[in-house]
Amino acid sequence: MKLGPEDAFTLPKKMREKSDLRDRTLISLEETPEGTLMRSFVPFPMELYSEERIKEFEIENNESISELLASTSDPRSDQLPLHLLGVLSK
Repeated sequence: MKLGPEDAFTLPKKMREKSDLRDRTLISLEETPEGTLMRSFVPFPMELYSEERIKEFEIENNESISELLASTSDPRSDQLPLHLLGVLSK
């Protein structure tokens, strides 16, 4: 392989087929002790939360738990989702 205009390079067809790389596949290059590692990847959107937004989530979660507890006669009943049992024991 060699670099072309604008630092572009073309992978050999056999390598593209073996790795199932298609037109416009996103690829990351990572430096490793053994050399450069090339991987295809799929980006996903990510939201960074401000302290205010985190507090909003906590308020909403607490309200949901309170509503659930108010609607359940026995907070340890089978109707209560297991992930909330840890919240109740605190």
